[in-house]
Amino acid sequence: MAPDSDLIRAGEAARILGVSRVTLYRWATEGNIRHFEVGPHKERRFLRSDILALLREREAKEEGGSGEE
Repeated sequence: MAPDSDLIRAGEAARILGVSRVTLYRWATEGNIRHFEVGPHKERRFLRSDILALLREREAKEEGGSGEE
């Protein structure tokens, strides 16, 4: 697994992506984005690099004007 400094909390990941935490959790559950469960409460953490890659991918789709949502 990546060093702890590369893992971010769901709230920060959702903020970066401009989505709700509920949406982010759904994507993780569906296997659309990798996550790690940490601590005794199995809190989800996300790799900053994965979040930024997904953000770039979403921005590229928007620029392409595919019209899909």
